[in-house]
Amino acid sequence: MLWLKGKQSVQTGQTQHHLTDALTVVPPEPALHAMSAVMEPIVSKMLNNNLEARTLAAIRDALLPKLLSGEVRVEEAEVVVEETV
Repeated sequence: MLWLKGKQSVQTGQTQHHLTDALTVVPPEPALHAMSAVMEPIVSKMLNNNLEARTLAAIRDALLPKLLSGEVRVEEAEVVVEETV
């Protein structure tokens, strides 16, 4: 935990004492495993979707100005996209 030099608070009204005394609910191990089995594919899909969205945005950002200026024609852009993916 990071404590600011000379201060005993990282957030207004919260001291180290408040944080060390805080309680947390931890589910039983079988419940954690069951939740992980359900959540892992969902989280994995979210990560893959984010990566794909970034890739598509990068392709768009690279091609759109060239398409609008006429520097690249649609047929040429399709070849570039196919090579990238």
